[in-house]
Amino acid sequence: MTFTSGYWKVGKEKAHVLLDGRIYFHERQVEPSYEGGKITGIEHLGEGPFKGRFRFTFIHDDECVGVCTGDAEWAKWMLFLP
Repeated sequence: MTFTSGYWKVGKEKAHVLLDGRIYFHERQVEPSYEGGKITGIEHLGEGPFKGRFRFTFIHDDECVGVCTGDAEWAKWMLFLP
């Protein structure tokens, strides 16, 4: 099943490198991910209130649910791992 993320502030170069990578969604740093999957598309928003942000399309992957990170790893994991 295909989903889309919210509107995320990420650099343009970083966003495009992440295509085919993994996305993980966490409520809090100390909690396991509740959703995630393989990134299949990237949309750069050029207009409106979310101008300059990106929305990611992804295919759900059960292996991306329940992933935990420690505080030291959060900056590396908080958005994506290619």
